[in-house]
Amino acid sequence: MKPCNLFADKMIFQRNKPISIFGAAQPGEEVAAELAGADGAYAAFAAADENGDFSVTLPALAASFSPYTLKVTGARDSYEFRDILIGEVWCAAGQSNMQFTAGASDGWESWKTEPGCAAVRILTMWDVPDENGFIDRAYLPQKNLAGHFKWTTAEKIGDSEIASAIGLEFALRLCRALDMPVGIVGNGVGGSDIDSWLPREAIEGDGRLLAYAKRRGRYVDASNHNSFGTLNYTQMSGIYNERIAPIGRYRLAGVLWYQGETNLGAFDDALHYEAMLKALIASFRRDFRDERLPIICSHIASHHYGADDTAVACVNEAIDYACGAAGGAYPVPILDIPLDYIAEKPGYYWHPIHPTLKRPVAARMAGVALDAVYGKASPYGFARCKSCEAAGGALRLAFDGAYGGLRSSNGGGVIGFTACGEDGIYYEADAKITGENTVDVRSEYVNEPLAACYGFYNFNDNCTLENGLGLPVLPFRTRREDPAEKRYYQIQRYMGCDHETVFENMFSPVCGLSAYRPAWSAGTVCECRGAEIFFDKEVKSRGASSLRVEYGPCVQAGSLVGISPAIDYVNYRHGLDRYRYLSFDIKNPNGRDIVFCGILFKTAPDTVYRLGVKDAPADFAVAPSDGFRTLTVDLGTGLNRAGQPEDLSPERRKTAYRMQFTFFDAHKGALYLDNIRLHD
Repeated sequence: MKPCNLFADKMIFQRNKPISIFGAAQPGEEVAAELAGADGAYAAFAAADENGDFSVTLPALAASFSPYTLKVTGARDSYEFRDILIGEVWCAAGQSNMQFTAGASDGWESWKTEPGCAAVRILTMWDVPDENGFIDRAYLPQKNLAGHFKWTTAEKIGDSEIASAIGLEFALRLCRALDMPVGIVGNGVGGSDIDSWLPREAIEGDGRLLAYAKRRGRYVDASNHNSFGTLNYTQMSGIYNERIAPIGRYRLAGVLWYQGETNLGAFDDALHYEAMLKALIASFRRDFRDERLPIICSHIASHHYGADDTAVACVNEAIDYACGAAGGAYPVPILDIPLDYIAEKPGYYWHPIHPTLKRPVAARMAGVALDAVYGKASPYGFARCKSCEAAGGALRLAFDGAYGGLRSSNGGGVIGFTACGEDGIYYEADAKITGENTVDVRSEYVNEPLAACYGFYNFNDNCTLENGLGLPVLPFRTRREDPAEKRYYQIQRYMGCDHETVFENMFSPVCGLSAYRPAWSAGTVCECRGAEIFFDKEVKSRGASSLRVEYGPCVQAGSLVGISPAIDYVNYRHGLDRYRYLSFDIKNPNGRDIVFCGILFKTAPDTVYRLGVKDAPADFAVAPSDGFRTLTVDLGTGLNRAGQPEDLSPERRKTAYRMQFTFFDAHKGALYLDNIRLHD
């Protein structure tokens, strides 16, 4: 007789649910289990079935900080496990961002010195490749956990260096808030596909999922099992067989899920991900014997995957839909959590696909659990759009979860909305909060808006709508469709003149190149007079600030004032090829005219064009004014180096990698820019 290898010293059992002690024995062998603590001893016995499986059920117990000892006794063998607690147990599952260790997370050096909690129990699992670099998986569900694993306590935070950062922080927060022991089953597997977490019958029993698995080359049967080399570790149903099936009779309070990066692709992939996540939630609830088991699902973080501008948004949308359909499942947006990462740390897998600020993600998951599952916290949650109605040339959006009223996170206007009409072409839209839970959205470029999006693009950290708790609104769109068949609009961080930096995200061997970089700089197309750039929160036409440019006199022949936005960072498609015009707001406070000399484009291969104000002279006089005025530049035509007009096709504009707003003023002065947008 031998209990499942899940059972060990320092483990934890779920409170208020029957406790199952299970393992393998001789068919018919009687196995006794006793759990003894300060409040007494609880015992039961059962005989192993014809397959040699036994399961002894002990009564449900209340949470307790007092340790128990578990004894499991068979005909010839006996096992004893000490220092066992009763409390809340959560499984932290997913891929690398869930597996990401506390020791690799941002702020570890200070975190590890914080007070720990001996009542937090953590099961950490990890795989070790064989001599060929392979991690083979079992074809059938197993009775014991595979790989390496260990139960530990968080008495000293520094001893939890290899634990899941999200799992550890989540457990610590719950332990303090609930005043009871909390356990985490750390079950993250880097690079894992969602189908590797699903049981075979869930895929084979659904014709749509089966066809999708075969189309992707993911279907595995006995003929091709463990034939994928270094990808064996994430083959279909493999992780389920080794990490979920063996512990199915172990009761849980809920599951934390952070996965989806590997399944990112086209819109069709997102639709199938939604179906698979629904199946996974049902599978978790079936395996852990709780049809209402809470599931808390993190959105995936922004990253440049080489897919289109909405690929991350489509996966996160799929998470929202799956959670909504399942009931008792909760999506967690993370768009506003900075994409910081540690450039190098020996012994850890570092990469900007893994933002290292994991404690804020865990804090949000804990907030959801404390409110939705335990009812122990003040109201906590994220506003989500519940309806969209036409209202006098605008769309009126209503939200659930406003919690005291919607607001802008930066104190300025609401940024992040786009709208389209019948043609399906989206433009940036103005959004006005019109009530505690309503927002009116309209665009000057759409006469009769039919649909709206909020934050529906990969890098959406410039979005500003939040609820009264200061938590971000879930990104959304009011019309679900394949983005490849429409024209979606990505609001670049430089456009609002509210952000000093842009995150450049480089998935390459030179990962250290990824960093926050200036959103604006002195002219990058031609040599210009020195210009100093400031973000002015007092003078603005929209949003939280405007760009204030201070400069010296242009007294030398050919000297100009030039400022350039960042349009060439790897993770952004600038969109200059998708729209014909660029408009911006400008204010001249100097008491004299200044000259807007146009926008300079540098396109591959190193060709420069000068683009002027639509239907106006190439050198356009901007009169002094107390407020802002709008200028519109025609992106479809420009002057080449010889001064000759030339049409700029979308294909040519797509190759633009430098852009410069250029001015002339014979005197020292200043100007303001704001609210840059693209349109037809």
